Amino acid sequence: MRWVTDPTEVARLAAEREDENWEFRRWIKVAGPDDGPLDALLRRLARQVWADIDCTQCGNCCTVVIVPLTQDDLTRLAAGLGLTTEACQAQYLQPDEADWRNDIQDPSGYVLPAPCPFLHDRRCAVYPHRPTACRAYPYLDQLDFRARTLAMLDRVAQCPVVYNVWEELKAEVGWR
Repeated sequence: MRWVTDPTEVARLAAEREDENWEFRRWIKVAGPDDGPLDALLRRLARQVWADIDCTQCGNCCTVVIVPLTQDDLTRLAAGLGLTTEACQAQYLQPDEADWRNDIQDPSGYVLPAPCPFLHDRRCAVYPHRPTACRAYPYLDQLDFRARTLAMLDRVAQCPVVYNVWEELKAEVGWR
């Protein structure tokens, strides 16, 4: 299958289908498959798409997503860089001023800005030490997809994997 992999094209198509995607989100929330089958279907589709798309050929998430850090993330990142946490904060991070991000456990009060200062040639220069949020992005393998569809709408325009999974999900559930 041919997937859309160019981030610019993904953003264009997502914008073109914005109204349709909002309608699909509403349908998923109200009339879509039950949570268990929906989560299983999403994980299956994500595995299919990920089998053909190499994230290191894109790196768009690292150019557009602001990443909140936990205390453990901050400690791991600073150690990986050979810096104190204070030096890491001063050199690479920004204060986390968004209240909505404070729902993470043990927040450090800092974020990696967008674009990420550790992105080099579409690859993460601190990959073994990357934050938890980076490790989990784009969150397609987590349970309770129905509760996360609002955040997924942003990711549809940011991430080729999410865009293609979203489009396949529409087809698989017979929406429209």
